[in-house]
Formats: sequence, C-alpha cells, structure tokens
Amino acid sequence: MVEIYQVISIAESAGKVLQDKFYSTHDIQFKDKNKSEIITELDKKIEELIQSELNIISPEYGFLGEEGGLQREGEYKWIVDPIDGTTNFSINNPFFNISIALVRNDQPILGIVHVPITGATYFAEKGKGAWFQYSNKTTQTNVKFTPLNKSVWGFCHVNNLERTIKLFGKIKPKVHDARKFGAGALEMALVGGGSLNGFIDIGVRPWDVAAGILLVEEAGGLVTDFKGNKFSLFEQSSDLLATSKELHPQLLEILKDI
Repeated sequence: MVEIYQVISIAESAGKVLQDKFYSTHDIQFKDKNKSEIITELDKKIEELIQSELNIISPEYGFLGEEGGLQREGEYKWIVDPIDGTTNFSINNPFFNISIALVRNDQPILGIVHVPITGATYFAEKGKGAWFQYSNKTTQTNVKFTPLNKSVWGFCHVNNLERTIKLFGKIKPKVHDARKFGAGALEMALVGGGSLNGFIDIGVRPWDVAAGILLVEEAGGLVTDFKGNKFSLFEQSSDLLATSKELHPQLLEILKDI
C-alpha cells in the first residue's frame, strides 16, 4: 500500500506547474460537438505527469484519468482528474483543483484534493479520518451541521439543464444560498471541511467525485444517490448528494422527484 504523503507530494508537484501557468493565455479546445466541456493545453500534460509518478510508486495498480480514460484495470485503481474546474482555470479563476483517488474494488480508500492557488490540500484514508493541510499545519476536519434554512450549498451538473433548473428552484427557497462553483471535488472537500453544508451533482463521472466521497464520509457525512442508496462510482449517469447526517433526510425529501 502506498503512503498518502507520497501522493500528496505528487499532487503538490503537479499543482506547482498549474500555479506557474495560471495567468498564462491558455489554448482552449472543446471536447464535444455540443461545446459543453473544454480542455486546455495542460489537462493532458498534468494527467500524464501524475500517472507517470503514480506508476513509479504503484506500478501494479490500475489507472483511470478524465483525459486518457481507462489505462489499466486492477483490484486497486487510481482515479485522477488533472484539473477539476478546467473552465475556471482557463479564465484565471482560482477555484480549481487536482483530484486523486485510490479505489479498491471500486470503493474509495484514499482521496486527495489539492488546490494549487492557495496551496491547501484535503486528504483522507479509509478508517483514518479526513484532514486539511495548509501552511505546514494539519488539522482533522468534520462535516458541519447547520439548520437547513441557514445552510449554504454547492451544486453542479454535467448535462440535463432542465433537471438542474428544477433542482435549483426547489433547493434555493429552502436554504440560505446555493451556488455553482464549477469544481465538484473541491466542493465535496469543502463539505468535509465544514465550509459548505452540502453538495448536489446531477450526472456524475467517477473522476469528479471519487476523492470527494471519502473526504465527506471520513469527516462524518453521508454520500448517496437521490434515493438514499449508497453512491456507486460507476453507475451510469448517477446523481449524488453529500451532506451531514442531520440534513440528509431533509434533502432526500426535497430531491425525491428531481
């Protein structure tokens, strides 16, 4: 088993590349005909850098990256999003992150979310709690309970704008605020760290949330689909709810017909 600080070091090294290039002019291309997702000149390069370093410390593990897809299968498999929040990065908005997760039989056992611009890192190991590291100080994190009408939520969607509008219309009147930040892994890290009270995502991909799931669960929160079932990373077009145990049943009631 790899040491989590080895992986944090890999994420931080990749983050320095993004930090150095943050204010550059980026080459932006679209991934699909609908022009709904973009890629910059650095997405693939960062993924290749991370994969190369992970191969050194765990050559027998599988690898799934957002840009390169499934490279290897295995009982243990890395899931990597090299720039989660590419649109933000491309317009010099600092709300983006590097997300690295290790799964065993598709269940997250290690998760890291590194924020290049602030230098903050959220990390968790199965059964060992969730942690926040910043400026050489490391503290354990816990999901924060706030009454629903005072809570602040993040939400995201890959597609299906109609469902997203319906979701926002149901959630916004019941909470203090709901915001679309555009970087799901970081938003889940903020839930685990107590800076957001919950996160909702429609049409999740594994690299968007693999690390975030563990960061929320190890901090004492719940991550399920909209029916309250345990969230599955590889269920096609799955929906995700991450929040405190206290707010979870209230949100399930709100989301039941989304």
